[in-house]
Amino acid sequence: MSYNSSIALLNQAQVAFHAGDTRGALEWYYKGIKKILNDENVTALAPTVITLDNYPHELLGLAWSGFLGCFKDSSLGLNENTVPEAYKLLKTFRPESNSAQFLKWSARFQNSERGRILLKGLQISVGFTLGLMAWNNKDRATAARRYQEALDLAQTHAPFMSFPNTPVGLERCVSRDVKDMQDNLEVLEHNDTIHASLGASLGQSTNRRDVVEMPDTVRMKRTEGNGKNFLLIL
Repeated sequence: MSYNSSIALLNQAQVAFHAGDTRGALEWYYKGIKKILNDENVTALAPTVITLDNYPHELLGLAWSGFLGCFKDSSLGLNENTVPEAYKLLKTFRPESNSAQFLKWSARFQNSERGRILLKGLQISVGFTLGLMAWNNKDRATAARRYQEALDLAQTHAPFMSFPNTPVGLERCVSRDVKDMQDNLEVLEHNDTIHASLGASLGQSTNRRDVVEMPDTVRMKRTEGNGKNFLLIL
């Protein structure tokens, strides 16, 4: 195994992760993913020893789960200011992206039906991640928009919409994100109704960008993304 292969780089990510160095793990995931995107087969399967039913069986998809998991952990404070290059890679794959870099990389997925489905899966999961990050920043409007972009893309591949009756691998992983986004979008819409009612009672006009402290009795829970459940042993 070449030291510069994606497998070797992703193995370093897991070494860092299990040592408690999540920031270091993110950097290795970033390097491994870019290696695949630039030089390797984007639809190559992961070694069977690490294949898990609830995660993508493609090596890129599996690495992507770990990469996004780092961003989903709000306690780490990872964003465009703290990890600009990794965040740039993340945002390049948002569902509505049409950047030159995205078009270059996306062309490598177009040679097979599986490649096109994998690309959609990566983008949908990015939409979920960006939605969570926007919500953490109290920007409910952007969170809702990111969720809706991802859900619109998910509609183009039926298995992504069929949780929990979904095949194993990529489809199961993405369909779980889709279900969480649907739940979170419902929470956002419900919260907006409560905020509007609360604002009216206070003589205020509120929208999704407003931050209004609400009584505990009307607080709503969202589904969190937790990358710490991800385990990859190479």
